[in-house]
Amino acid sequence: METIRSQFEVGDWVRVVNSRGQEFIGFVLKRDPDDGDVKVQFTSDPKGKSMKSSLWVEKELVYPCKDSINEDDLPALINLALDTKDEEWFRELTAQLPEELPF
Repeated sequence: METIRSQFEVGDWVRVVNSRGQEFIGFVLKRDPDDGDVKVQFTSDPKGKSMKSSLWVEKELVYPCKDSINEDDLPALINLALDTKDEEWFRELTAQLPEELPF
């Protein structure tokens, strides 16, 4: 397993590996500046199935995620950009939406 950890920032994509070795993917919602633990918005479970839940996670279980943003994750990220009133990030994310929406 990886041993070098960096400080995660809000919006960073991460992998969370639980005690059974199952890997969840998500992004950081908040970071505790005192102990480095992070609140993660999970976007997929170990089987790759989409999920929406958030949980505080110990920093020892969190690893950088080198995967690119999945198109299925864009709505959750756009909502986060709206919630944080980050107009620039909102514009970057909406520019990544497919030209034809499925509805």
